[in-house]
Amino acid sequence: AAEAQARQARAGYRPRVSAFGSLDYDRGWVTEGDGKSYAAGGMVQWDFWDGKLTRGRVNEAQANLEAAREEERKLRLAIGLEVEQARLELKAATERLAVTEAAVAQAEESVELTRSRFEQGLMISTQLIDAETALIAARVRRAEAEGDQRIAIAALRKALGLPQLNSTP
Repeated sequence: AAEAQARQARAGYRPRVSAFGSLDYDRGWVTEGDGKSYAAGGMVQWDFWDGKLTRGRVNEAQANLEAAREEERKLRLAIGLEVEQARLELKAATERLAVTEAAVAQAEESVELTRSRFEQGLMISTQLIDAETALIAARVRRAEAEGDQRIAIAALRKALGLPQLNSTP
């Protein structure tokens, strides 16, 4: 739209051509006569001096065009930044998920060792409870990491302009 406005403003430097035409048909009531008349014409108009009005309009349109281009560039950069941030968040969430998976595996192994030692009478019940509490905490952190990963995927899909849900008919 800004480019069209700039072209329109620059058109003020060129001549304007106009054409007109008319056709009249009259029928009289008293004499039952009729009359036809035709008119056609053209006009060329060229402003030699307009007090720099056209120059001002062209400058204003060019400034609006540059502002629109800059706004578009700014929008592209903002979208690129949003996409890159979403990609980084997804990468970090995926790495957190891998770390929490390892922590859960380690906590499960620790619980198994503690339980077997408890059954042999080498550990007290509070140590078994502590190991199971650590396992539960590791599972909670894994669930949080899975949630963070899903949120990061949704943010990336939003940034890329993709639908959040697959809509199959």
